[in-house]
Amino acid sequence: MMDGTRTPAGLGAYRVAKPGRSAIAYREFGERNGPVVLALHGTPGSREKFALIDAEARRAGLRVISPDRWGYGGTPLPAAPSLTAFAEIFAGFMTELGIARYAVLGVSGGGPYAVALAARASPAVTALALVSPVAPLVDASGPVPGISPFHRLSFLLMPRVPGASRAVFTAFRAALAAAPALALGVAAFRGPASDRAIAAEPGNRTSQAANYRAGLAAGVAGAVLDMRLFSRPWGIEPAAIAAPSRLWIGSKDGNVPVRPAIALARAIPGCALDVMPEAGHCWLACHQGEVLGWIKSKSES
Repeated sequence: MMDGTRTPAGLGAYRVAKPGRSAIAYREFGERNGPVVLALHGTPGSREKFALIDAEARRAGLRVISPDRWGYGGTPLPAAPSLTAFAEIFAGFMTELGIARYAVLGVSGGGPYAVALAARASPAVTALALVSPVAPLVDASGPVPGISPFHRLSFLLMPRVPGASRAVFTAFRAALAAAPALALGVAAFRGPASDRAIAAEPGNRTSQAANYRAGLAAGVAGAVLDMRLFSRPWGIEPAAIAAPSRLWIGSKDGNVPVRPAIALARAIPGCALDVMPEAGHCWLACHQGEVLGWIKSKSES
């Protein structure tokens, strides 16, 4: 089932699909008849995240399907959320849309969900692209190496304190409404100068504010869930991924831990790894064509 109203960019419709009993809100960008990319936004974020790649997706001839992940925008939380359940439900979402084969793009907090889908939905997944992804931060023995004190606090300690993550994202949501430039500046404060310049550029600032507002419109449940899932073992085996894979991470990324992201690339069979010197978390904003070009090459092979 699908319903929706017109919106100003991309292929134009805000829709809701219902695979089984799960409602998933989404938008589409790019070329209607091209190879399909399921694009998963970060933390926080929404279906509006990939409006920024609409023009490049058209040039590449790709159809980008951009859903609200669980707890964001128009997609409610399920009864028993997990990465494995996400893979099953969102694979069903693609089946509901009549799409048998598709690439998966996971950005930042969308990375774990993209990995889960690629590991469990083969052979439907034609390629896996991970950009500045959150990687596994905990294994059976505890936190993995290479996590800074700030990231340990944010990803591992706060999610275990009742209400802590909710308070942080609620404050960010309020700041976004009252002083969006300040809120976006705070979001980029741990990055290098390149991240701050990207965040300050008017077009990027407008797009990112719209992305966050849409995702947090109904509250912060999605962000709180993300942090809870990131703070524990994933229950996913990256070695099970058979699709061609590539991971991009900036060496100066301050938003996600870099060493675990590199370890994730090495755990995925045949995954190409690009560590961009001096780049930060916002690298994708200036390199959309590179990522989409790689996805297109794998979708056609």
